[in-house]
Amino acid sequence: MVKDVLEFQLLKIKKSEVGLRVQPRFQIGLHSKDRVLLELISSSFGVGTIYKQGKESCQLVVSSIKDLEIIISHLDNYPLITQKRVDYLLFKQAIELIKNKEHLSLEG
Repeated sequence: MVKDVLEFQLLKIKKSEVGLRVQPRFQIGLHSKDRVLLELISSSFGVGTIYKQGKESCQLVVSSIKDLEIIISHLDNYPLITQKRVDYLLFKQAIELIKNKEHLSLEG
């Protein structure tokens, strides 16, 4: 079973106007026997780190803005044709807010 996620973690920090830090993340989870697929994806994009997750699964995680832009560029060139497309477009919009530093205010 494939589990893919586009998400944002909110981390509490005291040294900001908002009091939170936003950390975007793209991840794909697979059964450990399919780790080679995650390695191929990671090497194709040249980004990401693979982590063991529990006894029988592993994840490819991409979390830096620079590396996420590589994933975004690929998904723009090869658009998703599933329900995930809406999630992707919202994720992409949020990445743009972060790149423009608009997330550093309460409005952002």
